[in-house]
Amino acid sequence: MSTNKLLKAYNHHERIKLTLAGCQKLETPDLVKFVSAYDLGSYISYSDIQVEALEERIKAEIKFYQQLNVSFKWHTLSTDAPSSLGENLIRQGFVAEESTALMVLDLDDVALNDTSELMEKPEDICVEVYDKEGIKDAISVQKKVWGGDCITQESHLLRLKEESPEQIRIYVIYQDDQPVSSAWLMCHLDSPFGSIWAGNTLVKYRGRGFYSALLSKRIQDAKTQGLKYLSIHASKMSQPIVAKYGFECIARSISYAYSHQA
Repeated sequence: MSTNKLLKAYNHHERIKLTLAGCQKLETPDLVKFVSAYDLGSYISYSDIQVEALEERIKAEIKFYQQLNVSFKWHTLSTDAPSSLGENLIRQGFVAEESTALMVLDLDDVALNDTSELMEKPEDICVEVYDKEGIKDAISVQKKVWGGDCITQESHLLRLKEESPEQIRIYVIYQDDQPVSSAWLMCHLDSPFGSIWAGNTLVKYRGRGFYSALLSKRIQDAKTQGLKYLSIHASKMSQPIVAKYGFECIARSISYAYSHQA
């Protein structure tokens, strides 16, 4: 599939037709947004606004979320229209987060026995966790890698696993009787896309192929699950690794955060 067709399919399934547990979806022909039932998680997933209407539309969305007294994010791709969207968001008080590469793998191009470079059998070390204890183990890795308490992230994973267990698979690698690496695979109902997140390892245990093992395991499970594509918002560090597996960049991704306290 060409990049343009792949991007069109991604926008359709993962941004426009998306549904999320615990969120109210509101949409117009040129914008799709979600209001979370919880403190965080509200965001605009897609927009295609005429340039002459852009400034007023941004103001209207700010007012909408302010009336609800919630912060929100505006997710964008480099291919979104108008091209001035990002600079307009910043001008009206949004804060740009780190840009990532939206990369997609066509799973039809991957053989089940050809998904690991460094680990012959990633399933031997990648433990899929289902309960609260296992999810806390997964989050403990993220806490140690990034700092902070990761309470929001932990609550989100626990809630999603409880309310929509078919939409998320969480993996932990254990060494020396402790969790040292973790990641998860997410999918949305009626979408051919899955998405992979996290994939972080404690500093002491890096260089042992754990990132590649978790990546291989998620590719295998996504393919077995019948998904057609796998996407990742890749950092500069992870982009060359996933590229070796066949992931191709189709756009740059950047989110803009707006705090209701601003």
